[in-house]
Amino acid sequence: MLWRAWVDICAWIARVSGEAENPGPERPKKKARHNVNDLRIGFLNAHSLGENTFRQYLLNQYRRKFDIFAVAETWCPDTDHETRWAKDWKGSGGVIWASGPKPSNSNTRSHWGRGMALCFAKELGDLSLIHI
Repeated sequence: MLWRAWVDICAWIARVSGEAENPGPERPKKKARHNVNDLRIGFLNAHSLGENTFRQYLLNQYRRKFDIFAVAETWCPDTDHETRWAKDWKGSGGVIWASGPKPSNSNTRSHWGRGMALCFAKELGDLSLIHI
């Protein structure tokens, strides 16, 4: 009885997961439907955008996918870095930053684990109309 159950389970696994010569049932492919005025929004907890190559690649890839992209934990230390990093968001309609407090003698790593960036695509219009 136990042997028969084992054989049935193995046959079921082979049927469901498939083998190289018998790949199993076809899964229907879902096509993403894009409509006029669809707004694509993304979010990522980046755990630092400090490395140039990583930041440029990441923002380039996500710019292709999203109109609005929010990044948490940017670890951006100051406004000079914000300006330089915003240039990596190609086709930018603007970037809004919310960074942590500036480092001080008592708190040298105050920017770590903090910071947000909201990146907007230029197709959304003029970002200067947004008042925060």
